[in-house]
Amino acid sequence: MLLEKLFDNLALKVDPFATCRLAEGWRLQLPCRDWVTLHYTLQGDGGLRLGSGEVRALTNNSLAIMPPNIVHAIQCGAVSNETGVEGQGDPGAPLCELVAGPLDEVRLTIACGRIQVSYAGGMGLFDHLKEAIVLDFGDYPQMRAIFESLIDEYRRWESSLLTRYAWIDDQNAIVRIPVERAMELLAERGLPHRGGEEER
Repeated sequence: MLLEKLFDNLALKVDPFATCRLAEGWRLQLPCRDWVTLHYTLQGDGGLRLGSGEVRALTNNSLAIMPPNIVHAIQCGAVSNETGVEGQGDPGAPLCELVAGPLDEVRLTIACGRIQVSYAGGMGLFDHLKEAIVLDFGDYPQMRAIFESLIDEYRRWESSLLTRYAWIDDQNAIVRIPVERAMELLAERGLPHRGGEEER
């Protein structure tokens, strides 16, 4: 009964997830966030590099919980290349794909996301978290199933956006149309051009 009351008063907010895919020898520098960040290892082994230079092992089915505003990176193997997330993916998308290194050489796949949990609109569950935590969930296949389900759900939702009509801005009559219809319209009308000049 008390546990049910506790859960009834928890407020949970999850930001869009990203999948981070790293090839051997690559490091992906991640931006500092003002929320707690989760990194769940779906495939492979790697490391979580903290701003201090310390590297914590990330094994298959491990979960790293990063406190807010902590510089960190994900890496795979002995690092000889590094990249950031700037210019990769659509940060507003429900599932963003981030890649470090050649796709055909990916050895590490991690599901990453931001989370806020507060109790009764007040204290946050992670408010006093100051250091990164890495937990091994190798003996709990349920955890892997949860993260895989989240990613599958985001992918299905994103895919459905390509096949449905929806209002983007109803005041200005801007509508999203299915990709197939957009291609038909482009074939019929051609690309729009700016200014008064005609295309040649």
